[in-house]
Amino acid sequence: MEILKKLYWSSYSAMNIYRALHNVRTLPKSGERFRSRVIDNNWYSGDSVIEAIGEDPDSVLLEHGLHLGSYCHKYLERSVINRVITFSDFRCKLLESINKEAVPVGPYIHYVSECEIRDLPEEYVLYILSHSSSKEIVSQPELILDQLEWLSKLVQKELLIQIHPNDKAMMATLEGRFRWITAGSKTDPLFLHRVRTIIANSSLVIVDSIGTHIGYIHLLGKQMVYVQSVLERIISKEGDISSYEKEMKINSLLKSQKETLMKNMVHGEMIMDGSFFSAVEDYWGFKYLK
Repeated sequence: MEILKKLYWSSYSAMNIYRALHNVRTLPKSGERFRSRVIDNNWYSGDSVIEAIGEDPDSVLLEHGLHLGSYCHKYLERSVINRVITFSDFRCKLLESINKEAVPVGPYIHYVSECEIRDLPEEYVLYILSHSSSKEIVSQPELILDQLEWLSKLVQKELLIQIHPNDKAMMATLEGRFRWITAGSKTDPLFLHRVRTIIANSSLVIVDSIGTHIGYIHLLGKQMVYVQSVLERIISKEGDISSYEKEMKINSLLKSQKETLMKNMVHGEMIMDGSFFSAVEDYWGFKYLK
């Protein structure tokens, strides 16, 4: 039995066998209880989203965040579950092309509530630092310090930097200089609740990349300032470029969507153009909000 538990972390099929035999709802690492037998539905507060939209958490599969472009994660293709929760029309077309029943619901953050975060500043400007795959590392995290000094003078308010919970080098770089925060790990049931709270209580949000957070910031009515990232990411010794990253480099739909957004994102300026927000509402599926 213990062998099957360990196999889960390296093999979806092993976990599927284990769950089928024992009706498992318990997280092997933390002992917290699953709200869904579908393992992926428990990550990033996905179970909270599924509950809010009135779907059966054991009969659907939730796409993790918004993937621009036409990339489809392997866990979606492999799954025997046919009904998939997603954001918007272009994702629906992709899912239908692999014989899935797509259920668009718009930005997931709409379906979760805020939560208590201790020591959250009363007033702050949020800077959401981009992060990439687990196989990449930031080669010189100290390069961010000059940019943060410049931003602090520009906004004249306390900066709160949101970083990835596994970015220990960035934590060490910022410690004692700038205040940082994380939304927690993907297994944290309050992950998306925390993301909402951090964004919703900010007075302004600074971004250095395009990701799921862009739609969330717009939905929550926060103004955005774009800055070019000063960080360089390199492949770590532990792994090579993933199939996802390889495909992203040649994905024509991704390039087109990013170009549409980036033409209205000028370094150091507030994003104001209506065409940018129209594109965000389209790509993130605002019309499907319930």
